[in-house]
Amino acid sequence: MPTILPRLKPFELFVQAYALTFGNLESPIRFSWLGVLVIALAGRLLAGDAPPMETEADAENLPPGLFAVFALLALCVGLLHAMVAVAWHRAILLGEHHRDRRIYLHLSAREALYGLIGVFFGMILFMGISTALVMLQGSGGNLMSMTLGMVLGPGIALFVFSRSMFVLPSVALGRGPDIGASWRATQGNGLRVAATLLLVMMPVGAIELSMILLVQSFAERDLGMVVGLVVSFVTMTVMI
Repeated sequence: MPTILPRLKPFELFVQAYALTFGNLESPIRFSWLGVLVIALAGRLLAGDAPPMETEADAENLPPGLFAVFALLALCVGLLHAMVAVAWHRAILLGEHHRDRRIYLHLSAREALYGLIGVFFGMILFMGISTALVMLQGSGGNLMSMTLGMVLGPGIALFVFSRSMFVLPSVALGRGPDIGASWRATQGNGLRVAATLLLVMMPVGAIELSMILLVQSFAERDLGMVVGLVVSFVTMTVMI
């Protein structure tokens, strides 16, 4: 590592990230298709007759057995995301595209650790947003307090995440969760990494919102199990 780290260029990194991802779609789709198909099929079979959940009260009133099914499916989806993310990191950084394997399935302690760290980072971002909402509610309409609430909580959470995020590829490469190395690697570039993350996440957020609306639209029409299975498969693949 050089003593003086180069200054990152957020917009160039943003463009490179999407060019790399969409220029190599074959690998992540190949890594994920079997797992997505199994989870989508299991979801349709195990929870196909579940009542629609439009509010938190609906979710809280789910029968214990159905709640356990949803929890298990959510855990499987999380592990699938971790598995594909680890494989994708290794494909980019080590060239392990596994082009000779049409079916990819690899779950180990590495993928579990990657998923656990991902959940932890998600909790940090959630706490930042929650802090902002609490400060907004207690602002009493004061413009300064509202601005502080909108910036402080999410800003700190995003900065901590941006400085720590290289723990994820480190785990994917089998080097362990060395958070100190991540902070050293982002030294002097914390705000630039955070800016890059914001740029990358804006299209991701728009795509996820579109997928949620698409699923809701098909659910309201009740077009049958086969169509529901196809929609689940496509939606989960796009999310990954």
